[in-house]
Amino acid sequence: MSASREKKARQQLHASGYVDPKAVKAEEERKATKRANTLYAIIGVAFVLVAVFTFVWNSGMMQRGATAATIDGKNYNVEEVGYFYHSSYNQWYQQMGAYASYFGLDVNSPLDAQMYDEEQGMTWADYFVEEGTNYMKWVLKAYDEAVANGFEWTEEDEKLFAEDKASMTDYAAENGISYKELLKYNYGSYITESTYEKFVRMETVANRYAQSVNDAFTFDTETIEKHYNENVLDFDIADYEMVTVSGTVPTKDADGNDVEVTDEMKKEAMDKAKETANEILDAFLASDDLEAASKDIEGATYSDRSGSTYSETDVLKWVFDDTRAADDATVIEGESDYTVVVFRNRGRHDYNTVDVRHILVKVDSASLDKESETYETDLEALKAAAKVEADDILAQWNSGAKTEESFAALADELTDDGGSKGKGGLYTEIAKGDMVTEFNDWIFDETRKVGDAEVIYAEGTGYHVMYFVGENAPYWQVQVSDTLRSNAYSEWYDGLIADVTVELGSGIKYVKN
Repeated sequence: MSASREKKARQQLHASGYVDPKAVKAEEERKATKRANTLYAIIGVAFVLVAVFTFVWNSGMMQRGATAATIDGKNYNVEEVGYFYHSSYNQWYQQMGAYASYFGLDVNSPLDAQMYDEEQGMTWADYFVEEGTNYMKWVLKAYDEAVANGFEWTEEDEKLFAEDKASMTDYAAENGISYKELLKYNYGSYITESTYEKFVRMETVANRYAQSVNDAFTFDTETIEKHYNENVLDFDIADYEMVTVSGTVPTKDADGNDVEVTDEMKKEAMDKAKETANEILDAFLASDDLEAASKDIEGATYSDRSGSTYSETDVLKWVFDDTRAADDATVIEGESDYTVVVFRNRGRHDYNTVDVRHILVKVDSASLDKESETYETDLEALKAAAKVEADDILAQWNSGAKTEESFAALADELTDDGGSKGKGGLYTEIAKGDMVTEFNDWIFDETRKVGDAEVIYAEGTGYHVMYFVGENAPYWQVQVSDTLRSNAYSEWYDGLIADVTVELGSGIKYVKN
């Protein structure tokens, strides 16, 4: 068949609906190949997406960006809320960690698996979320108000922050981790350097502003006296003596065997304690010496209670009764004992507080090995070096103007005490017992006079170059003023955040992990 006739025949076949089997097979194979390639492409993309998702999820990027709380209409992510959550926990642990078990908290177990309040269904994680978000909203609000009032991050702040960061970096290196890893250990796995440092700056500025607000609350003598008279029991102290006579029945016999304690035995023990207490009271009334009257009496324990403050106990209610007179004595019944009480006097802290400036030269023994045979020698060498430095500072002051101002300038330049650095080494309204023993003894020495300057050593801190500024207000006035200031500050603090709203978001579950 010629080519023209073959072509014509094919056209006639197609026109009649005929399909070439070879062409069908070829077309089906082509489509199958295309479908397979498309499927493999889809599967490939899916695998890539899963891999990317897994990488992103494991990196914490998705969780970190989830909204954990909305404060005053603004969303804050897991990383940001987590900073305050962990800050609240860290602060609690520093203060209460040693007693965590007494609060029913196992610090080695997940916080969201331990109940803080069974009745409310609140876990410890919930508790720290509440504490953390409350603190967060205060920092945000106080920072905004601070900036509006001209407070800002200063060069000194930056310097101190850099020093803290260097210390943290060194500490991390000593423990075989990085600075970033240390931050995650303290502030959760989602924290980043930028967020940590951002909130440290905000907290610093907010707290400096808050301190200025607190310091601005001052009260005149009339206001202080009025508050004292209306709240005498909050500030008065009393001196008294007491002897407690036990009325309990031993639960073990002489051989260590358990004893079944009956009501009759309890009554007999209490009757005997009452009789003994009355005998001690009679002996005291005859001698005016309670300690001697109770000496060598079985079950009787003497104690001298000087400078006691009021509380709601039967003994202290009696002691602080307004009708009480010196040397009044009585016997007071307790649940399992009788107490002989002798009242001596009651009053308020009338002694004057003092102001002082100091320059601390630390004796830092942290680098020494306490197990080393040379530890004591090395420690003495550190002390000697610190004393030389302190003596040199005092000599430098003595060779200059020898004024309080010149001492303050040296303190800001040289002191190792962060609490008074930037304040000229100044502490004001110091009460007895506020400072370490040697420091306390020096400033409250009866011979102390304005302008005295000396180097002293205090165990546990180091050498102090001292400058005595002088006496300040009586301690009772300081106590009342501090109470009024605390009340005023609390009112300001609460008012600042009273209308700030907090709504937890879905991301809060990551904060708790």
